Amino acid sequence: MIIMAQRTGLIAIAVVVIIILAAAAYLVTQPEAPPGEEEEEEEEEEEEEKFRVGGVFNTEISDLTYSNAAYNALTMLKEKGDVDEISYQESVPLTDGERVLSEFAEAGNDIVFVQHSSLNPIIVDVVERYPETIFALQSWALEIPESEYPPNLIIYDYGDTDVDYIAGVYAGMMTKTNKIGMLSSFDVGFMRVSSNAFYNGAYSVNPDVEQIDVWVGSWTDITASKEAALSLIEEGVDYIFANGGAQILGAATIIGDYPGVYMFGYLCDQHDMAPDSIPFSILWDIYPIYREIVTKVKEGTFEKGHIAPGIWEGVWYATPYSPEIEPTIPQEVKDKVNEVTEAILNRELVIPRDAEPSPHPWE
Repeated sequence: MIIMAQRTGLIAIAVVVIIILAAAAYLVTQPEAPPGEEEEEEEEEEEEEKFRVGGVFNTEISDLTYSNAAYNALTMLKEKGDVDEISYQESVPLTDGERVLSEFAEAGNDIVFVQHSSLNPIIVDVVERYPETIFALQSWALEIPESEYPPNLIIYDYGDTDVDYIAGVYAGMMTKTNKIGMLSSFDVGFMRVSSNAFYNGAYSVNPDVEQIDVWVGSWTDITASKEAALSLIEEGVDYIFANGGAQILGAATIIGDYPGVYMFGYLCDQHDMAPDSIPFSILWDIYPIYREIVTKVKEGTFEKGHIAPGIWEGVWYATPYSPEIEPTIPQEVKDKVNEVTEAILNRELVIPRDAEPSPHPWE
């Protein structure tokens, strides 16, 4: 019995040794992972988790108008840590719109911000092809009702009615000729809303004021916009509201050559282009709009729709008066502008978003 026990113990020890040697041999003979493979897998996971947004702009980002405002908002998203990566393409012609939008979606962007309302006709078809990508389009309206928007599309509209009205109040009180002018690109909805608000503000303080509207018929033709601004000046207009990228730049380029004629900066601060001729600028800060959309997409609460943030959300506001012009502004004008601004902010004065032609009393 003792001999049997010894043999059994030896056999058990031998089995254990064999198992250990086999395991060691297995480990030794296994090929090592290629250098950097684990790091590459980790990097791929990190890449997949990054939140990316893109911007598609119809003009150059240095235009000091629409695209510049949108580009500033896009870069702020990155600077403030709202997103991990941004990309953009400027000066996108209408004919390339569908291709560019598709490329941004296929590049893995979570959101594509589209500062290009001319892409209205093709936006729905593109959006429906890329249901995993959110598209945010600046536009007045689409030709389909909001209820029929694809679930991954949101329209952000101009909520500038109130600040346009305030500019009109200033112009109505300051004009010496009782003629003010609206210089716009096209006679379309949001341009008409802006024109009506400006005129109604002026008329509220000066029933004798006359407004002349000029529609250039182009978003980008600065030469034609200069000529249109000059035509307003020749008709006796001494306060011009320019709404449209080329229209703003065209007017700002020549306004300084005509003492006693003024215009308002719009979308961005154009003060330095004509410091003696621009009493203040109306700014469009798109960052709060972009930030809200990014936040909702991240939280999973995004909903399709049509939004028009304005003065209450801090998206639209006026700069301080030009230091070159402020000493010439009567205190009663400053007081009235402040009074109207406070009434709007307190919702005591509601400015309608009216796109119908104004019933000008002189017509």
